[in-house]
Amino acid sequence: MERSLLMFLRRICLLSLLTACLLIFFLAPVTFHRRALALSTDAITITSQTNSVNFPNSITFNVNANDRTSTIVSATFVVNIHSFEGTEAHKIPITTPLHIVSLRWQEDTSGSKFIPPGTMVYYHWEFADKAGGTYVEPQQALTTVDTRFSWQHLTSGLLQVNWYNRSKDFGQAILSQASMSIDNISKTLGGGLLHPINLWVYETDLDFHGSLAPGSYEWVGGVAFPTLEEASIVATGMNDDTLIRDMPHELTHLIFHQLIQYGAAGNNYPPTWFDEGLAVYNQAFHEPDMKNRFDQALATHSLLRLGEISDGFPSDANQAYLAYAQSWNLLTYMYNTFHQGRMAQLIRQMNDPELDFDTDLVKALGIDEIHLENQWRLSLHQPG
Repeated sequence: MERSLLMFLRRICLLSLLTACLLIFFLAPVTFHRRALALSTDAITITSQTNSVNFPNSITFNVNANDRTSTIVSATFVVNIHSFEGTEAHKIPITTPLHIVSLRWQEDTSGSKFIPPGTMVYYHWEFADKAGGTYVEPQQALTTVDTRFSWQHLTSGLLQVNWYNRSKDFGQAILSQASMSIDNISKTLGGGLLHPINLWVYETDLDFHGSLAPGSYEWVGGVAFPTLEEASIVATGMNDDTLIRDMPHELTHLIFHQLIQYGAAGNNYPPTWFDEGLAVYNQAFHEPDMKNRFDQALATHSLLRLGEISDGFPSDANQAYLAYAQSWNLLTYMYNTFHQGRMAQLIRQMNDPELDFDTDLVKALGIDEIHLENQWRLSLHQPG
């Protein structure tokens, strides 16, 4: 299978593996342990604590606590990290009650418990002593990082770029190119970043693959996590095509989802063909294979119906590549037909949680999805 085809198919498989977990975790209310509202005594205090991420395998939490009037008899570590489990409370054994305790909890994040870099982890410690006193620590938080590398960082506005093993000049060049890409995307979408984002640039495919969930395809080379405000790509150098294809593609996802954050939270979620078509449309480079696949579908009158690519793309590799190709063509048709101003209005409409996508289309463009699809297909001399 051609690498250009695989570079686009990677997004389906990776997002299907991770996005469901991430959406549930970050859109659901965080549930905290019921004792978090309990009153604390002054006797028990936390004197120090640390945490360390050993990506992708574990996170270690250490704490030192002191009880000046009694002895500590129980300790619990409460963590919210895995969406499918919710809040977990772990009892830490204390075999001998003491005034001063040093405790440790190691959270397993390997295998099926994998969490991507950039995930927020919420946690706190709880203690009880022999006299009946309690202490419940206020909620703490940390953000996971791919600790396999010594990252360097540069920031401009709401964008931070992160890289390793290359010079500061490389990082500055990435920052400049990503900033220009964001400016161009923002003009097309009619709005720019609202919150800080992180762009992580891996040096090799092998390094990048180590940041992905187990079971991800070997050819995956870039990904965006709008719920985390993070994107990762691979760039072997400043002349790599990924900087004009994958980087603007992933940045488009981050900017677009910030612009529709309230609509998406209210289930006014964009169809996949619009989301991915918009990202491909904003790429500065499109490989010839994508147009060739689209032309093949035109010749055989085998374009996919929008209803088939509204909630994810096909699992079949060839059909998925066609889904990307025709989504790109449809977004190009929409921008050429309705122009940037009305497309920007459409994106603003999509931020309304009270509406659905079809209503957004009618309000902004004066046409619903069925008639849009029909007009687009007829313009291509395809069956309506």
